[in-house]
Amino acid sequence: MLSKDILSLAMRETMSRTSMERRPRTSIDAVAPDAELQQVSEAADRAYQAAYHFNALAASRLIPEGGLVLDLGCGSGGFLVYLAQHRPDIQIIGIDPSERLVARGQQTVEDHALTDRVSVNHCDLTSFSERIPGRVDMITGVFTLNQLLTMDDLLRCFQQISQVRIRCGCAAWLFDFARPKALNTAEEFAGTLMPGLPVLFRRENRNALMSAFTYNEVSDAVNKVSLGTVHHAQSKNLHVYQAHWLEREDEHKNSKNNPWVEGRLSANVLQQFKQICEMFPTVPLPQHLK
Repeated sequence: MLSKDILSLAMRETMSRTSMERRPRTSIDAVAPDAELQQVSEAADRAYQAAYHFNALAASRLIPEGGLVLDLGCGSGGFLVYLAQHRPDIQIIGIDPSERLVARGQQTVEDHALTDRVSVNHCDLTSFSERIPGRVDMITGVFTLNQLLTMDDLLRCFQQISQVRIRCGCAAWLFDFARPKALNTAEEFAGTLMPGLPVLFRRENRNALMSAFTYNEVSDAVNKVSLGTVHHAQSKNLHVYQAHWLEREDEHKNSKNNPWVEGRLSANVLQQFKQICEMFPTVPLPQHLK
């Protein structure tokens, strides 16, 4: 069941008569000192753990055993490492346009002893299709699209995904914020995730929501590119999340019996995870792991 904080915020968002314009942001890695960047990265990994779990489960269903994953906008490696830990059979190539975040991501991978299966590389999100291996089984992007500066950049990113998919029939899973109507929603949303988050993270979370594309903007952009049958979903009640995914084109369409390694979630993270599941009733997840 959704928390009172989320339901209250959802009601105010629904009643809002405003329509917030998109405000592309300067990424924190471009301006913040190392100590502040580390503080925000660590806070994000704590605050988004339920979202990481939801996304890892949703993506894992589409990754064949022993598959190769391309993770777009991997940043400092929070989601990429989480997925790798729960799918010890797969390899992951992470790319990000920020050299500072790539350096942090490489350190994160090393700290978790995953360098034999996971790499983090500097690469633009609008020109990556020719720089990756010929065979990719899955493309993921979690909290990535809001980093793109313009609608043209969004279209170019989708065109790159299309070129990879045409080449190897891979699946894709894209999850991001959806820009709310009201500024107050963007400002208050971080408070629904976890108490005691630092001010710097709450500000960065607000900026990410303000720079996010709306659900309709992303859906329309996807439909302009030759990707095949794309499934779309927006979070119910509080419309601040969106998901878009493609099934695999080959005989390994779904990985029903993949070697997922379950971990223990804290009570708070488990509650948040169940709330995200409730927000996305149409997203397929392994039933025994929900």
